Amino acid sequence: VGAELLTKAVDEAINEFLRRAPVGSPPKDRHPGLFRKSLVLLVNGERRDVARGGVVEFKDSDVVSLTNLQPYSRKIEIRGIGRVSVPNGVFQTIAQTLRRKYGGVLNVAFTFEHYPGFAVGKTRTGGALKTAADGHRATRYPTVIMSLK
Repeated sequence: VGAELLTKAVDEAINEFLRRAPVGSPPKDRHPGLFRKSLVLLVNGERRDVARGGVVEFKDSDVVSLTNLQPYSRKIEIRGIGRVSVPNGVFQTIAQTLRRKYGGVLNVAFTFEHYPGFAVGKTRTGGALKTAADGHRATRYPTVIMSLK
């Protein structure tokens, strides 16, 4: 029963993210919809593919994290970018909603996490993004973490 509840909460979190995530529009946004497409699901620290719509089965002991590894995700979460403003942040709002609904049976936390080795995209000069493992400053990404109590 616990794993089913975790599955339901994760599904709701993903749907809420897709509903709330800003999309942007050209010409200011060179990649409209990229933020929305960049949701990352981690189960016990291992990446799972949410884009394919595949079913992810959880165990009662699993710790599930939802994040977005785009370099600007922290900026969107804290204050928005340009005209894109997300009151209370995308991930913060998801965590609040899940705590209200599932707080009696799930641990739900909002935090900024560092994910070494999970860099995405390219730098402005076209090179690969650097990670903390490369000796560069760590970037923290907005994250919702869920587990059964």
